[in-house]
Amino acid sequence: MRRLLVLAAATSMFACVAATTGALLPATASVPYSFAVIGDLPYGPPEYALFANRIDQLNSAENVQMAVHLGDITSGGVLGNCTDEYNATIKSEFDRFAGPFVYTPGDNEWADCLRSGTGPADPWTRLAAVRQTFFPTPGMTLGSTPMAVTAQEGYPENISFDQGGLSVAVVHLIGSNNGLTAWPGLKTATPEQLSEMNARVAADITIMRDTFARAKAVGSRGVLILTQANVFSGSSATYKSAFKPFVVALAAEARAFRLPVLLINGDTHTYKKDKPLTLSTWKKFYGVTTSVSNLTRVVVKAGTSEWLRVTVVDSTTVFQTQRVPFAWQL
Repeated sequence: MRRLLVLAAATSMFACVAATTGALLPATASVPYSFAVIGDLPYGPPEYALFANRIDQLNSAENVQMAVHLGDITSGGVLGNCTDEYNATIKSEFDRFAGPFVYTPGDNEWADCLRSGTGPADPWTRLAAVRQTFFPTPGMTLGSTPMAVTAQEGYPENISFDQGGLSVAVVHLIGSNNGLTAWPGLKTATPEQLSEMNARVAADITIMRDTFARAKAVGSRGVLILTQANVFSGSSATYKSAFKPFVVALAAEARAFRLPVLLINGDTHTYKKDKPLTLSTWKKFYGVTTSVSNLTRVVVKAGTSEWLRVTVVDSTTVFQTQRVPFAWQL
């Protein structure tokens, strides 16, 4: 069984943010703030049976005021899940969360829907359906208590906001080589795949850069980037072309920002925490010439076994993590 990881971030004794507007509260304000991030869930009927219970546990967790899902709401091999009906059932669970619920799509929701195991369904139709179901009101999150955010025109899934002394960007990067994996029966990506990916990455870079600019302007303690794709896991030429523009832009922005930057992704299912752009392998792969020591990356562990609490501590440490097990129950 695949596993789930949830990320929660709490803040204490630093500038906080008004949830309804995204405006920073005065730096003297001290309002603890935490949020949870889940991803790659549910993967098939056994995990779907536990999904409501995991939402309940997040609702009862101390000081968890927002939740984020990092995409892949179904396994790539579960027949019939590339449908409006399935999406609606997942959205209904998202809306059970007591606070705001933020979601970024994964590849299994649309890009992989031509697989015989999940569809077959047209990826472009499924992408439009994902946006219609999960982003019905651009600029507002899901959840029982929606929060106002800044949504990008044409890409309602791309959002930015300030919370807990952090500036946050949620960007639509996906597995399957960011949507460039060849569809069944083909050897390479189609022109339509390339065009969609290039336009989406350009939009991702724009909102990411805007988030860094706002972080500097409002004096945020750090920047948090949330996305589905693991941009530090592949080695093929297609993989590099799919993610290099975003990684190079992120490296430049993080280096100039100088304060802590945390990148959280799902997709590859195994927990990992590192500083990828201090490693020669990744620097060489993406052509990044200078180490980016203030960028930390966490890959969430998929499944239903644990969640990760991330606490914003102070201006030096900022992000502190702790893995916490879920109670195993139905």
